[in-house]
Amino acid sequence: MTDKTAIQRIKELDQERSALFEQAKEEALRRAHQAVEDLNALGLKYRLVGGEPAVGTKGVGKKGQETGQAADKKRGARPPG
Repeated sequence: MTDKTAIQRIKELDQERSALFEQAKEEALRRAHQAVEDLNALGLKYRLVGGEPAVGTKGVGKKGQETGQAADKKRGARPPG
């Protein structure tokens, strides 16, 4: 009998999903690296960093963003550049 059980089909779908996810990740990383290279070619200093933040470091959270925006409003708009 060539019919697959539901469990076998789920396992196959999981493997296919995993392969598609890896392909999508590689494509996205390739585009991200190209974008960083383009920015650096313009004379800007950017780098792509992956992974989790190191222990003991603060990430930019919602509160930090709100504080920065509120501070800009109190000082007035900054000129670009």
